[in-house]
Amino acid sequence: MPDQGPLRGRVAIVVASGAGTDPLAVARSLAAGGATVVVAGPPSEEVGRLLAVIEDAGGGRGAHFATSGEQDGEALVEFVAEQFRTTDPAA
Repeated sequence: MPDQGPLRGRVAIVVASGAGTDPLAVARSLAAGGATVVVAGPPSEEVGRLLAVIEDAGGGRGAHFATSGEQDGEALVEFVAEQFRTTDPAA
């Protein structure tokens, strides 16, 4: 069931091409725990695979934030704050 699990109400950011990590495993684990997972990276097949893994995990939901370089970090934080702000103190 969507949005259930210990990470319900939490938002996590996964970088599509994380060096030294397995973004697919990280995204799967976070989504299975109920987190909303924002995939950051330029539009690519890897982003599509990550979003599919998030959906298949059956816990949380996924979103994509398209990036084009390091300067996008501040915009990413603003996107997450605006799109996923909650007023539920239990979240």
